[in-house]
Amino acid sequence: MNYKNVEVTRLNGVHVGKLYNETVYKNPLHDNTKRKLVPYKGNKNTQYYGGFSSTTSAYSALIRVNAKNSHSNVVVKIPLAVANQIDKKITTVYDYISSLNIKGFELVILDSIKLGQLVKESDGSLFFLASSEYKHNAKELWLPINIYKIVGKNLVTKMPDQDNLIKIFDSITSSEVEKRFRFYKNDIVHLRSLRSEFLQLDLSKQQNLLADLIHILGNDAGYRDPIKKYFKSEKAWKTLHTQDHGQGGIKLSDDAEFIFQSPTGLFTKTVSVSDLYEKKARK
Repeated sequence: MNYKNVEVTRLNGVHVGKLYNETVYKNPLHDNTKRKLVPYKGNKNTQYYGGFSSTTSAYSALIRVNAKNSHSNVVVKIPLAVANQIDKKITTVYDYISSLNIKGFELVILDSIKLGQLVKESDGSLFFLASSEYKHNAKELWLPINIYKIVGKNLVTKMPDQDNLIKIFDSITSSEVEKRFRFYKNDIVHLRSLRSEFLQLDLSKQQNLLADLIHILGNDAGYRDPIKKYFKSEKAWKTLHTQDHGQGGIKLSDDAEFIFQSPTGLFTKTVSVSDLYEKKARK
């Protein structure tokens, strides 16, 4: 079967975002909630030595945290102000993370993770670490060519063909798309189970739901909820946000892999979390 890539922002030259208002979500790089001052260096008392209040991310770090009978690999935010002090050798990543008093903190596995780092998890899901707390899907939506040809027209017209909308829905929630999008697998299965409810929606709502779905299945797309928005009593689409709570954010498995690519994309290096940990633990 022939497949064609469907771009997130354009469908046959029509910008999908014009169909509805863009969903507003919290910027992962700016957190305006009140927090205690971060020490300039190590555990020095901020009352006497001062500290930072800014939590804008410069990059992240990966740390090993031990519990009683288990461990976890946690992504921790490195604020811009702290990064500046690290560059000036006033403090270190280890000293800064130690000052956070994260329970069970053992060591820093990776001192610097750039914002937007590509990661492949052990379940096959592929995502960008947009920050220490936000993941973005890292795969693009592909559709059969016969479905691709009817997408643009039927999502923007005031008189869409319902049969075509159903074909688009069935294609996007198919087992093929489910297998491709491990990141959103449970959500795609859930939405597929709501097919009869989808058929009961007004045509305009069917159009908007499909447009939201195409957007969220795009490469590096922000958050939208194509389930809760239209089916109020249903469980919401997977959130992209992992709460920090002062103990770090996203957790990665030992088998998760960091994928490092050259700017041209010609060269790729893949390193697992377990390999990074073992290398750091030996030092």
